[in-house]
Amino acid sequence: MRGMTLMNKGLSALSGQTMWEQRAFGSLFRRLAWVWVFLGVAVASWGVKRSIATSGASSQHIGLEAAKIAMSESVFEAKPGNTLEVLLGEDVKQTFCFVPAGSFTMGNSFDKEGWERSEKQVQVILTQSFWLAKTEVTQAQWRVVVGGVPSSFKGANLPVESITWHDAQDFIERMNSKGMLPEGWKWALPTEAQWEYACRAGQTRHYSGGSLDASGWYSGNSNRHTHEVGAMQPNPWGLHDMNGNVSEWCADWYGAELAGGTDPKGRAWGFLRVRRGGSWGDGASKCSSAYRDRLSPDVRDSLVGFRPALVRTY
Repeated sequence: MRGMTLMNKGLSALSGQTMWEQRAFGSLFRRLAWVWVFLGVAVASWGVKRSIATSGASSQHIGLEAAKIAMSESVFEAKPGNTLEVLLGEDVKQTFCFVPAGSFTMGNSFDKEGWERSEKQVQVILTQSFWLAKTEVTQAQWRVVVGGVPSSFKGANLPVESITWHDAQDFIERMNSKGMLPEGWKWALPTEAQWEYACRAGQTRHYSGGSLDASGWYSGNSNRHTHEVGAMQPNPWGLHDMNGNVSEWCADWYGAELAGGTDPKGRAWGFLRVRRGGSWGDGASKCSSAYRDRLSPDVRDSLVGFRPALVRTY
């Protein structure tokens, strides 16, 4: 509407025209403007609907502008299999997978030696859907947002590691400062409950993508180093490397007992932050969907990286 207002002012300022001529030209330009607006809306709507249509996880990709519309308009109901591609800068993208709202049983259901008491099951309800990065943050993604690469193992498509919890928050704060998301959304570390819910993807078994050898890099197959992200089998919601490769920082302070209930966020304060998923240097039991670990937020470790989420602010 602002463009049309300026255009009309320009028409009325034309010298040597009669009032009838001014009205005629104004009417013509207004009609043409509305035609262009209609065509633009139609094309944009067709593009978004086509992008977000569900025909299999492998074809679900939409760009940032379409993502803003899809995330902000309730008429577009995403579901597992839909993905968003966000341009971080310098042609480096990050893909996010849709995670629906829902409920699940959090924690370990197997009473076996070696499973920690802190995995005792609780019931969790997540009232808001969110988007979770398809893989861990890579070194290429880290470099374009933060600069430099702190990792012990070098490679553009290897996960960034040897970063503190505060470093991960710095990445997230930088992305939030760009104003790339629609109102009501922000970048964040996933809560522990969000992480396990997304990892399980509606399943109750130990590993989200099937057997650990098929879905994750751990001490039994990693050859003692990280591997390129996305090489292993994804879970049913399209997420890769949820078990193994690098363990991942979560938002929560660590507590001995799991926090259940509705949208749990763990303890209000603490000394250690939660990390999940296991790593290239961990045994199979530490890479399970339910296994919990913790670390000082100031520690750098080649076993630890992160993946961000796009979450609602309300």
